[in-house]
Amino acid sequence: MANKRKHVADANANLNSNRRRAAYAVNEVNSALFWNARTGDEEAMHLLLANGATMAVTDESGCPVLIIAAMHGNEGAMCLLLEKGAAVDATDKYGQTALMKAASCRGCEEMVRVLLEKGAAVDATTKEGARLHS
Repeated sequence: MANKRKHVADANANLNSNRRRAAYAVNEVNSALFWNARTGDEEAMHLLLANGATMAVTDESGCPVLIIAAMHGNEGAMCLLLEKGAAVDATDKYGQTALMKAASCRGCEEMVRVLLEKGAAVDATTKEGARLHS
């Protein structure tokens, strides 16, 4: 009986260890997705999304990956994320959207157009009450 309990305890320990390794691997894949959205490496983003990266998480500062792409002016990365189902009106911890970030980015008029075509809310308000227009 004691031997059986030891086998069960060992199996549970192995399972928990495997879960921690899997969670770490998922975090690494998602971190790579954020990095590549920031740098605009669409090929790497395709690979990451095909291999388990998710757009349903935020970075350490509460920012969704779509907003990362928009705030860095990476139109191709932003379009890829939208094509793969990113929420067009996802907000960061301040209530800012990708449209707000793109609208404040010099030379990002095409990104603004794409976001508007995808249905981005023009009347969104940040947590402090800021809006795109007065």
